[in-house]
Order: sequence, then structure tokens, then C-alpha cells
Amino acid sequence: CDQLRPWCTQCRNAARVCPGYRNELDLVFRNENERIKEKYKVKRESIGPGEPATAGRARSTPALSTSNSDYLKQPLRDLATQFFLAKYVRGGNFDWLPVLYTTSQSSPVLVPMCQAVSLASLSNDMQRPDIMVDARHHYSIAIKHINLALQSKERLLHDDTLAAILLLAQFETFSADKSTQSNSWGSHIHGALTLLGLRPRQQFESPVGMKLFRHISSSIYVDAIQHRRRLPPQFLDLRAVAAPFQPRSDPLVRLAEIMNDFIDLRATIAERGGTTSASANAWSWIERAQAIEQQECAFLADLPPTWRFKVVTRGAPKTCFSDEHHSSYNNVDHIYHGTYHLYGDPRILQAWNIVRMTRLVLNEIVYKCICAMKGLSRRSNPVSSWDSRPFFDWAGLELESANVVNELASDICYSVPQFVQMPPSGSAATSSQYSPVSTNSDNTTSLAACYFLIWPLYVAASSPVVSASTDDVRRYAIDRLRYMEARMKIPQAGIVAQKLEQGDLREDW
Repeated sequence: CDQLRPWCTQCRNAARVCPGYRNELDLVFRNENERIKEKYKVKRESIGPGEPATAGRARSTPALSTSNSDYLKQPLRDLATQFFLAKYVRGGNFDWLPVLYTTSQSSPVLVPMCQAVSLASLSNDMQRPDIMVDARHHYSIAIKHINLALQSKERLLHDDTLAAILLLAQFETFSADKSTQSNSWGSHIHGALTLLGLRPRQQFESPVGMKLFRHISSSIYVDAIQHRRRLPPQFLDLRAVAAPFQPRSDPLVRLAEIMNDFIDLRATIAERGGTTSASANAWSWIERAQAIEQQECAFLADLPPTWRFKVVTRGAPKTCFSDEHHSSYNNVDHIYHGTYHLYGDPRILQAWNIVRMTRLVLNEIVYKCICAMKGLSRRSNPVSSWDSRPFFDWAGLELESANVVNELASDICYSVPQFVQMPPSGSAATSSQYSPVSTNSDNTTSLAACYFLIWPLYVAASSPVVSASTDDVRRYAIDRLRYMEARMKIPQAGIVAQKLEQGDLREDW
């Protein structure tokens, strides 16, 4: 293997997903599904049903042994920690965790909170409610210490306290009941933001401190977009303070600046009743939407070669989607219309899909504003922005916006196969000639990347502009989400799939 990046020559020539190269996390956890199940069975048999399976201090990542005998001697909570590090750190927002966890083994807030999150993630993966009981036990311990830390002027400024609150938010995601929605995640994120504002400016000089800031920033953006509200003034002030410490050449830094304008436009429209009540504001909204999209297109044009993706076409696919709300993830063609993308890194996938989602919404705004103004014109309203531009090609702009929306929805579907785990060898899904050749084992699959796909799939599948032309996107999205729920044990994917099945367009998950 020549180990070229983002993928090696051999995999590129074979049109196959490159499994990547070994890094420190690859040694953390190997073949975890079968080994953990066997380990848990052995552990429960040895300690009896009434004793906790969480004895011993969690080991730091560098000290982990890769031998089978040592592996099976580790307590369940150590295995859970390894599972979380292997599955959720690479390519995700928790890239700060390995270093901080290793250097904070005596932290009374970070260690139990990390163990709670790790056990909760393992409980979902193994579908073992008894492990969730252990997770909640560690959660209760962590909460007590977090509350004590927040009462200390010194402790509340430490990295491990801020990190514990971010893990607390993640615990809410892992432990949330399917049938209920909770604002706990957002509350914890805004609590972390408040804590961030109390910390000194020097926090941005630390690599861990900057990563924690980026994690919070990403979450604040998600919360603002989903709830159609403006960015908190405190967050904007912190971004200004952090700006000198962030390289302008970083594509994600430039993308964040564009997102500010997008969030502001959406909040403005929501505050004034939405696009369905468009009046004299409609044309200004169209102009703003087009200006923001132009910024995003310029952003994409300036991306370095390492941020590009490869398009692979596998011929005319068989169409196999779910019917009547029953998932067919065991039989579904893993590729949408015979095409898929290859990205060098999950973060690159995330950036591209953020742009696709926002461009899709911006073109929806244009489309809906035109439709609303057409309705106003038919009712012979007083002079509106529609009437004041009688020679403008409204029909052409309406059609163009609809075409862009559909194109972006397809691109989101094309981005799914590389990072969504393939079914087991020999199943109907892998036998399809249109599925990518992927030998990724569980230990190389980043669940963080899969989480990054849930929201884009929802945005694409819930678009009324897309559904007006085809139902393929919605059916494909539901199948992939149901697959992620059943095979990858991601509860949120099932919640979102159910919303799409029921036509629930509230982004409150």
C-alpha cells in the first residue's frame, strides 16, 4: 500500500472505500462487537447477577494491551470507554477526549462522566438495558461532582469541568427515550457556553481549550439552526475573542462566518411569520438568500484539493425502498441511483453536507417566496415586490431553485454509503452489484460520521420541494436511518426515521 491520502492508489483504482491507515485509536479497540459480547458474558458469569460489573479504574488509552488475554481481563467500563473512543472520537467533536482523559485520571468530574457516556453508548450498541443501569449510576456520581465543581471558582474554570458538561449533553442523546423529546441537550450546551464565557482568554492558546471551543461552537450552530433563532450575543463575543487564535486558512473557520448570515436570515423569516406570509419582505429575503448561496459556492470553489471528494458511479441501480413504514434495510440497495461519494475524512463530509443543507434551505426560501408572491398577485394585493418587477423571470428562478434543491438532496444521498456501515457479508444488501466494495470492519467505522449524516438526510427527505418531484429521497433516507438504528444501534436515527414516516417536520430531536 502506498498510503497516499485521502485514499491509497490501490483502493482508488479498484473503486473501493479505503479503510484508512492505523492511528493511535486503532489500537484502542479491535473487533469490539464480538469481543465485548464475549467479555460481558464472562464477566457476568464470574461476578453474579447482584454485583456491579464496573470495578476498577478506567485505563488510559496509551496503556491498553492488544492481546486477547489482557483484553478479557478488563472491567466492563474499561471496554465501554475503549468502545466510545474508537467509535465516536475519530472524525467527531470529541477529538479532545483522548488527551484530556489520559491526563485527567484523577478528575472526579471527567472520569465518571466519561464512563457514564461510554457505558450508555455500549448499552445502545449491545441493546442491554442492564448496562444502561450502570451508566446511570456513574452519571449520578458525575452530577454530584459537577455541581460541586461549579460552586468552586477555581474548579469551574478547569478543562475537565467544561468537558464533563459536554459529555453530559452527549449522555442525554444516548439515553433519551424514543417516544419523548427533550431540550436537555440544548440546555447543557448553553450551560457549557456560559462556562466558556467565564474562562480566561488564555483558554484559546491551549490545543485542548480550542477544541473544546470548537465543539461548543458546532453545537450552538446546530441548536440555532434547528430552532430558527439567532446566535446568542455571548457566543458572538467569544467568537471575536477566539478569532486571532484560529487560522483563517481553515475551511471550517470560513464556513462558520457564512453560517452566521444564514442563521440570521432564517431567524428573521421565522420572526416575521415564515415564507408563507411573504409580503414586501419577500424580495429582500430572496436577495439575501441568493447572496449567502453565492458565498457558499465561492467557499466550495476555494477548497484545497484534500477537501474534494471523488464521485463513483456503479451503473443503473435496482430500486428497492421500504413500503408502508416497514424498513427494508436488509434488502435495500445501499447506493442511491447508482452513485456514491468518497471523502478523505468525516469532517470533510460534514462540511460538504453543511453547505448542501444550507444551500438547499436557501433555495427553498427562494422557491417558497416566489410561490407566496404569486398567490398575493392573484388576490390583487396592493403593489408588492412581485408587481414592482414585472419583467423579471420569476418562473425561471422558481424552476432553477427547485432544480438546485433536488440536486442537493441527491448529493446528500450520495454521501451516505462510505460512512454507513455495510451489512454483514453474504446478506442481500451486500450481494447487490451496486453496493460499494467496503470491507470496513466495526473497529474502523466512525459512528460520529454516521451521526453527521442524520440531519442532512432529514433535511433532504423532509423538503416539500423534493417530495413534489420524487419520493425516492424520502424512502431512501428512511431506509438508511432505519439501518443505522437497527444495525449501528443509533437511537436518534430511528427517531428521525419515524418523524419522516409520520410527516412530522419539527426539528426538535
